[in-house]
Amino acid sequence: MEREGEECLGLSRPFRRHVVGQLRVNGQRLEQRRVLGRVREAGDPRTPHVILLHGTGGHWETFAPNLAALSEHFHCVAIDMVGNGFSDKPARHGSIFQVNDLWARLMTDKLGYPKFGAHGGDWGSSITERLAIQYPDRLLGIHLTDIPYYHLFALKPEDLTPPEKEYLDAGRKWQMTEGAYALLQATKPQLLACAVNDSPIGLAAWIIGKFHAWSDINGDLESVYTRDELLTNLTIYWVTQTAGSAFRIYFESMHHPPQETGKK
Repeated sequence: MEREGEECLGLSRPFRRHVVGQLRVNGQRLEQRRVLGRVREAGDPRTPHVILLHGTGGHWETFAPNLAALSEHFHCVAIDMVGNGFSDKPARHGSIFQVNDLWARLMTDKLGYPKFGAHGGDWGSSITERLAIQYPDRLLGIHLTDIPYYHLFALKPEDLTPPEKEYLDAGRKWQMTEGAYALLQATKPQLLACAVNDSPIGLAAWIIGKFHAWSDINGDLESVYTRDELLTNLTIYWVTQTAGSAFRIYFESMHHPPQETGKK
């Protein structure tokens, strides 16, 4: 079910046309928000369309502050990843890493964009990279906010230059000081879900702690994020009770990793 509206995310009138709702692709219900920019009409083949893929502790609302600027140049499709927000929870092992098929079908078959761009950050960068590997003929290009973290574990120290070794060492040190959350979510996601789904304070501490640790805030969280943005993020996780299903991508990456397919 979809609906169109003209009041969205503080967008000025030239950018205000948007569609919000849920689509079903491959049996999965996906929450999506499309913001149609003023560059050209949505059906114009020259218009670049971009899918936006979030990461840990996020959902489509994560992109809300940037959609007005992006809509100057693109038609944007911001979605809740499987297991996050108002999209369906994964129903079987391994399904999280089949989402590349979902996004390709969503953009091409459901929305009618034969070619599109993709942006991702955090887990979104890993999935965007795999989307490009599996569907190179559909991708205009990709943009990543970070190099997918798993590449750290594929590096051989003896093959690295001094700056690359420094990067590898920094990544390993970060893992020892900030990475405990990932190991817990990868090994005991349901145990943690019971705690954060039963306590608003626990949920806030778990998610806001990541915003605080991972953002360039100079010690002041609200210098980058408004309180409304942070509370909206928490509220969506709380009302949908999806903290546990969002954690499962860590479990799946350890126990049911994706198979290499497509061409590079």
